[in-house]
Amino acid sequence: MKKLTGGVEGLLKGNKVMVGRRPNTDEIGLEQAGVKMTDRGLIEIDKQCRTNVPNIYAIGDVVPGPQLAHKAFYEAKIAAEAIAGHLSEIDYIGIPAVVFSDPELATVGYTEQQAKDEGIEVVATKFPYAGNGRALPLDSTDGFVKLVTRQEDGLVIGAQVAGANASDIISELGLAVEAGMTAEDIAMTIHAHPTLGEMTMEAAEVALGTPIHIIK
Repeated sequence: MKKLTGGVEGLLKGNKVMVGRRPNTDEIGLEQAGVKMTDRGLIEIDKQCRTNVPNIYAIGDVVPGPQLAHKAFYEAKIAAEAIAGHLSEIDYIGIPAVVFSDPELATVGYTEQQAKDEGIEVVATKFPYAGNGRALPLDSTDGFVKLVTRQEDGLVIGAQVAGANASDIISELGLAVEAGMTAEDIAMTIHAHPTLGEMTMEAAEVALGTPIHIIK
């Protein structure tokens, strides 16, 4: 039994249940090559995607970390640059994760709890879809854009979005995290109106204590 919408309990039936995935690294010669792996069969790599065998690199779902296509694309670039002799290193802080559900869910960087667990003092602020001029005519007013900013200087270290087009909105917030932008930087960037994307600006204004479309 599972609680459904409104607290009503119901029975969900399915033909298959996914309980986890493991990398398909068996019987491809990694043991014979001396490549070090985890107990789950994941290939261990360093910050340049290099295995313990100097001339063997690995990326994507066969290495530790979230199993996301865009993570693999990113790691491939780092590996190629490392092979070419550049001092590139992986940094996963700016990699977004998206659940393509209804509504969509997306996150990048730190959550409020993760930041607190690492001893970072943060301010978490939200802007609701219900206050957005594009969400209203789209009848998509459920959801929010949440910013996690460092208390001392307003640095954006994380963001979460729940609602329509969250998968698109999270890209700008990922840029903010990667580029070391502050809430003020986002708030001072003029966004087109009416768009769902302008909620990033509005969420930043909430973080600064100067929202104009909701009462803080």
